[in-house]
Parts: sequence; structure tokens; C-alpha cells
Amino acid sequence: MEKKGCTIFESQLISAFESGPFTLTLLSNTLAVIKPDLMKNGFKDFPVLTLTGKPGSGKTTIARACTPNNVKEFSFTDKVSAVKKELLNITDTYVLLDDFAAFVSHAAREKAYTFLDEVARLSYSGIMPLLIITAEEKALARITGSCKERLLELQVNNVLNDKKLKDILDYLMNKKYLLNEIFSEFAQWYEKNRQNYNYKNLLRVFREKNIGKNPRSISLFFAYYASRLVFCEFAENIYHVTVSKNKIEKTYMRAWEKRETSTLSRETLVQKLFQLLITDQAFSPIKPKEAELCEAMCMGTCYYKSESFPRYCPSDCVEMPIGFYYNPQDLILSNENSSVILIENTEYLYGYPKYCNTNTPLMIIRDDALLSFMNTELHKLCSENKIHLRPFGPKELHQILFALNMCMYHYISNKHKTYTFKYHSVSESDISIMVIRLTDCQFKELTKRAKAPTRMPFLKWEVTNFYHHLTDMYRSIHAMSGEIGV
Repeated sequence: MEKKGCTIFESQLISAFESGPFTLTLLSNTLAVIKPDLMKNGFKDFPVLTLTGKPGSGKTTIARACTPNNVKEFSFTDKVSAVKKELLNITDTYVLLDDFAAFVSHAAREKAYTFLDEVARLSYSGIMPLLIITAEEKALARITGSCKERLLELQVNNVLNDKKLKDILDYLMNKKYLLNEIFSEFAQWYEKNRQNYNYKNLLRVFREKNIGKNPRSISLFFAYYASRLVFCEFAENIYHVTVSKNKIEKTYMRAWEKRETSTLSRETLVQKLFQLLITDQAFSPIKPKEAELCEAMCMGTCYYKSESFPRYCPSDCVEMPIGFYYNPQDLILSNENSSVILIENTEYLYGYPKYCNTNTPLMIIRDDALLSFMNTELHKLCSENKIHLRPFGPKELHQILFALNMCMYHYISNKHKTYTFKYHSVSESDISIMVIRLTDCQFKELTKRAKAPTRMPFLKWEVTNFYHHLTDMYRSIHAMSGEIGV
């Protein structure tokens, strides 16, 4: 059945197989053909391809353009029991499940979530046919983590606005008969050549190449790796055309990177975002230096001569030094939102309770600033990866930081704790701050850019008032034992 020439396999069709999001959607057709052999070799991790985008972004059009005419189509608005029954009776094919929307009705939303979770599990394990799902991106924001891990999301918002991709889509829609013929011939060709593929060995090589990545992701993308290998050999053998394996690999590796980000747990996401903020130099760190001080200076009650609070004890001061401590005035936040105070050693905080020494550096930061920075970094991450993740609220962020042992806390009552403390800036009192625990690497990275405290003309009573805030904070501050992020 070898073809003469390659007139049927036109350049636009080659471009479709080499360009996202068409690549993986088209390869799912070949995956459906090789699926029985993969299952015979113990492989049971099949991706649930999910095209996401805004209403009218072309999700359903792309899905239909990349599938032959005989692919069955269902909707999330159909009767659930009837759809499940029919899906369980379909074996080795590819099915379109359309229109997972952000339903307004709570009942409709919960029904859709339950249905999606069930069919995703069954399709992923090979019991149901391979699925391609179309969904509004915001509708997936609150699905369970286990369900999300079984989906491979491809965002298609830019397809209709990109001339090259739009031309490919128009071509696929107008030449649908070619796909019918090509995938029909592929099934016949594979039947005669299936013995040439050792999937166990291919999986071993693929795992070695991607060591360190999430095991579920490795299995999921191996399905496309195997489909790519078999289809490219078919195209070369039958049509004498070269479909670039490298371009296909780049496409699914980009999808892999996006998936790794979109399926991060909220805890891992917080850690990643916080580290990105440090790397991107979002903070303006101030690092106080300890000095030999007297008790009056440590307590903010030094009234020596000048109304302005001095930086160091004058040479003629009769007070005896009591040790090395941070000057309270050096611990006051500046007016910049990005201002943070770095505490290298809590032993230099006068009055700080020894029982609360975490043996880790600390960072004092405005509570609202931290939330704003985290969500800004999250928006940037989503934009770069073309994914949608819901922003953090203050309560969720506080609880995650506590669960990761990244912040200090204090009790309001035996049953309730809070993670913020009252503090002072240069121009404000009673601002809300968090005390963040830093790893040694994070502290070292921050100190590279840290500046010394700027001396301000504070009045005696202002520093004394601030010292009272410090002692109140010290009386109530607590920390969990154990490592950060564990």
C-alpha cells in the first residue's frame, strides 16, 4: 500500500502535525490505535487532552478539525448516565466530550465536577476510550488536584488571532477527508508493523531521559512520545514525507512545562513564587548590624542630651554596655512597600524569647505587601505559561505559609492563632506584618542587595512607642519546630 509521491500529504498538513495545539490533538488519533499494545505491555496512563480557552476561542472547532468524521461527540450538558453507559461500551477509539463550562448553578457545577472526575479517571486508566475535552479555563480552577493531574490542558486562546495557526485550522477544516484517509491507512499499516515496537524498552529509555520529573507526567507524555515515533515512521514509509520529530518533541515539552506548573500543589506554588520574588529582586532588604549597646538604648528609652534618638551611645555616656544587640530604631520599616527587615540572628533582638529561637534567619514584611507580591508573581507565571491559576487570598496564604513552617504565629485563644503582628514604619504605626522564616540560601541571596538602615530623625517617644510594640510581639511570638517547607 505504499504511495507514489507525497501529493496527499501537503505541507500544511505537515505544519499541523508540527504546531501546537494541533500536534497533540492529531497524535491522539494514532495513540488510540496503539493503545491496546501499550496496555498489553502494562501501560495504563493515558492523557485526557483538554482544550481550554475563553468562550468563542475555537476550542470545539479545533477538536473537530483534528479528528476524523467517525469520532463520537458528547456534551457535558447531556444526560450523564446515558453518556457514561455509551462510553463504557466504546473501546479503542477517540471521543470528544464538549463544553465543560463555568456553570452558574451550584448543582450543575457539582454535577459536572463529579462527572469530569469519574470519566477522567476511567479514560486515564484505559477503561474508557481516549477523551478530548473542551473546557472554559476558569471552569477548571476548582477541580480536585487528582483530577487535574489526569488532564493535559492546552490553551487555545491565541489560535484564531494567529494567522499561521488560523491558516492551519482552515486547512484542516477544508481537508477533513484527508485525515479520514490518513488515519485509516495508519491503522492498516500499524496492524502489519506492530511487532517492530518494543514499548517496554521505549518506556525505559524515556524514563531515563526524563529522570527527576513527576512519574505521572513521564507516563502521560510517553504516550505522545510513542505516538510520535510510530506516526513519523508511517509518514516516511507510506507518504515519503518527513514530519519533524524534534518539532513535535518541542511542542509536547512546552506542554509538559506548562502542565508541571498548572498542577503544582498550592503549597509548592507558594514556595516557588516566594523564591521567584527573591530571584527577581522584588524586595528591598534592610539588614541591621548588631552593636554593643546599653539597656536604655535597647529599650528605646535613651534620653541622652538630644531630642533625636542617637545611633550609638555617645562617648561620654555613663551607661554600661550590656552586650551586642540590634538598635530598635534600625528595626523600623521604611515607607516603601517592598521594604523588608532581615534578622540574621534573633539573639541580637533584645528581649526576644530564647524558647522561640528557630535557628533560622527571619524576614519582617508588610502582610498586604507580601500578598500583593505573591499574586503579582502568580499572574506573571500564568501569563508566561498561558495557564489560569486562582489568586491567593490572605487567609489561604497565611495558612499555607504556616503549614510549610515558613512563618511565625501567635495565639488569640486556645483554638485560634493568627500569623500577623503589629509593627511600625517610618510614617505609620500599627501596620500589620508577617515574620517569615528564611532558608540560609534565601538569606544569603537577599543580603547581596541588602542596605544598612537609614538614620531618621525620630523623636524619643516614637522609638519608645515602637519598642513597646516589639516587646508585645516578643511576648506572643511562636514558631513550629522542624525544617522550613517540610
